[in-house]
Amino acid sequence: MHKPCRKCSCEFEVTDADQIFYKKISVPEPTFCPQCRMMRRMRFRNEHSLYRRKCDLCKKDIIAAYKPDAVHPVYCTDCWWSDKWDATDFGMDVKVDEPFFPQMKALMDRVPRLSLAVVTSRATNCDFCNYVDFAKNCYLCYGSVQVEDCMYGNPYESKDCVDCFLVRESELAYECVDCEKMYNCDFCQSCDGCTDCVSCYECQGCNDCIGCTGLKRQQYCIANKKYSKEEYEVKRDGLKLATVEGLARANDYLGKEKLTFPHRSSRILKSEDCTGNFIVNSKNSHCCFDVKKLWDCSYCAQVIDGKDSYDVNYCEYFELCYEHIGFDENYNVKFSLISGNCKDCDYTDFCMNCNDCFGCVSLKKQKNCIFNKKYSEEEYRELTGRLREAMIERGEYGEYFPEEISPFKYEESVANDYFPKD
Repeated sequence: MHKPCRKCSCEFEVTDADQIFYKKISVPEPTFCPQCRMMRRMRFRNEHSLYRRKCDLCKKDIIAAYKPDAVHPVYCTDCWWSDKWDATDFGMDVKVDEPFFPQMKALMDRVPRLSLAVVTSRATNCDFCNYVDFAKNCYLCYGSVQVEDCMYGNPYESKDCVDCFLVRESELAYECVDCEKMYNCDFCQSCDGCTDCVSCYECQGCNDCIGCTGLKRQQYCIANKKYSKEEYEVKRDGLKLATVEGLARANDYLGKEKLTFPHRSSRILKSEDCTGNFIVNSKNSHCCFDVKKLWDCSYCAQVIDGKDSYDVNYCEYFELCYEHIGFDENYNVKFSLISGNCKDCDYTDFCMNCNDCFGCVSLKKQKNCIFNKKYSEEEYRELTGRLREAMIERGEYGEYFPEEISPFKYEESVANDYFPKD
């Protein structure tokens, strides 16, 4: 079935598999096309526009993703994760018969926000990072998990990586892009399982190569020409790769080789029945980009280890999620922003370790809450049932948060990184 996007008016397809998924999780079919849905989610994520300001609780100078004149309070990581305050104190009564999103915006403006999206119990010495988890000794990393001693970029499951973009399971990598399982490699792109390589492209399982393209399981090559170990070492030393001039020569080799080498239409490795680009170890996942270990997913980008989910960005270890952006270990979470370790939640904003919450902000270890107000299980079921029905009638349920209630300007958000305005 094809239908017009409510935002850009372009026609998009809702496949039979899509309809089965929407029925499975009990949500209406989308009214935005996949690209507009992604843009809308990305409007709520600011990774690298950071500001100096005061913590609104302890009054210390901090670095935050929110400007000093932000409407809502902002707490430093120590204060936000502490027991000095309780987000349920900001609870509001839900007005079922009134529009949902203005009420949500009112709550978002009242509840304190975390200055930087860092789980301090699982991130050590990462004061200038944002959206990181299970991290140690990192600086200016954004959206990284399972990382140690990394700087400048967004490596995953890596150690001692600097200036890398979407590099996974690697160590001692510098200025690498879209690589996996690399060791001591510099200026490489779209390579896998390489060691001691410089300025290589689309190489797999290679050692000691410089300026090469498309090689598999090769060693001692320069500009795709094979040498003996002794010849290679003489030529490598003569290049003086530790100098700007030497690196320029290596990049010249790479540039010439790339012009003659056939390029892949898409980089889909060790995967079955997948469409998109930069997909690894996945199955039955479609229109996905920069993903790893996905099963039965669609319209996802920059995620790891997900199952049976649609429209998810920047998330790890998740299942049955839809229209969700950010953080890890979620199950059956829909229309949510940066929530983690949550289950059976709708329309949550940076809630952690919560179950059965609807329209909540900054909650920790809570259950059966609506607009940060706690209910009994029976009250919660009855009230959320009525709320969903009213939202469906108004055309609200099934839509992500409206862009205009984002706390960030478009230019601050990652939406501008991938969909820059003219």
